[in-house]
Amino acid sequence: MCYSVAMGGSTTTARRLREQRGWSREKLAAEAELSLATIQRLEAGHFPRVEHLLRVADALGVGLDELLGRVTGPARAIAEASEGLGLSSPAPADGNFRPL
Repeated sequence: MCYSVAMGGSTTTARRLREQRGWSREKLAAEAELSLATIQRLEAGHFPRVEHLLRVADALGVGLDELLGRVTGPARAIAEASEGLGLSSPAPADGNFRPL
């Protein structure tokens, strides 16, 4: 499976989604009803408890698959190919590409 959450990495899908919304870590922590330290650990690549992931996904308005950067179906092959090319933008998790 393809995941964009790199354990031990400093950039995660959670951080990207948070920043797209213009939220601080403190705002996400408040919305998810979690500690700031939990959000910091998640964004640093430490894999939190499932219930924490669910709270973050709910707060961000995304599914757990999207939060984890999981790509399935037809988009999986494209994501794997783009990883091989060094492209940083994964295919949409829903597989529905939108024109530019």
